[in-house]
Amino acid sequence: MDEYYKIMSDVLDIEYQIKAAIYVLGELEDSYTEETDSQTKYLSTVMKGFLTNLRSDTGEIITHIDRLTATGKGREYES
Repeated sequence: MDEYYKIMSDVLDIEYQIKAAIYVLGELEDSYTEETDSQTKYLSTVMKGFLTNLRSDTGEIITHIDRLTATGKGREYES
């Protein structure tokens, strides 16, 4: 079970890092001016969308691990 807690901790760290990156990209978008290069705007918007989807997927993984841990179904994978 300790391995599950370690995995969960690692995945949560990744989720928080993704959330921080999304925040930084949002701040960057807020600082755009009319002179900001359109390619820069496009790339940051695409990256923000990618990270948002990645965060959602990570949240689903965390929920799945929580369910396995709570129900004890993950024990069949333990050595």
